[in-house]
Amino acid sequence: SGLDVTIYRLGAVSGHSHTGRFNDKDAFSLKMMGCIASDMIPTAKGMLNLSPVDYVANSFVALASQPTSSGGIFHLTHSQQVTTEAILQAARAEGLQLRAATETVWRTELKRIASDQSDHPLYALASHPAALRLGGKGASFTNDLARNALDGAVPEPTISQTLLRRYIRALADNSNSPNPLEPPMPVTTTDYDTWAWL
Repeated sequence: SGLDVTIYRLGAVSGHSHTGRFNDKDAFSLKMMGCIASDMIPTAKGMLNLSPVDYVANSFVALASQPTSSGGIFHLTHSQQVTTEAILQAARAEGLQLRAATETVWRTELKRIASDQSDHPLYALASHPAALRLGGKGASFTNDLARNALDGAVPEPTISQTLLRRYIRALADNSNSPNPLEPPMPVTTTDYDTWAWL
């Protein structure tokens, strides 16, 4: 009969819900730090699915510890979608006067970054379609099975303005760090389906 295989599918893993600290090399972090560095944010509408890393880690451990979870497929995403407008609201509440950039203005900025701004946080993404907008279509699958299996053991944190402001504050602090970014990794078209909805 073989071994039971349990599948855990992660969505966009965001910063810690208490500290706001992010992996500063992931797509959303680079996009937001790039917006902060350029003092603008693309207005193209999009949805983001942000799952705090502590919530994802605790959910994984809890599910893996349950014998009844063996053989299941669990989507460790967040049930709440976040709009680009909510991100902009949080940034402005933190004192960042980000301009809302039209697609034309944003494309011009990305071309400038790609041509001669190798130290810009968005340099690694500037030539990639995923950089055209902050969000995308949102997650195309639900986390109902994971939430039902957890049965309240790991509460899902609300993606509130308080949490978004905490994220913005941490990303702004990181974008102002004197430490240069590591050389960017190449981006391939195979990443687009994943990155487009981050």
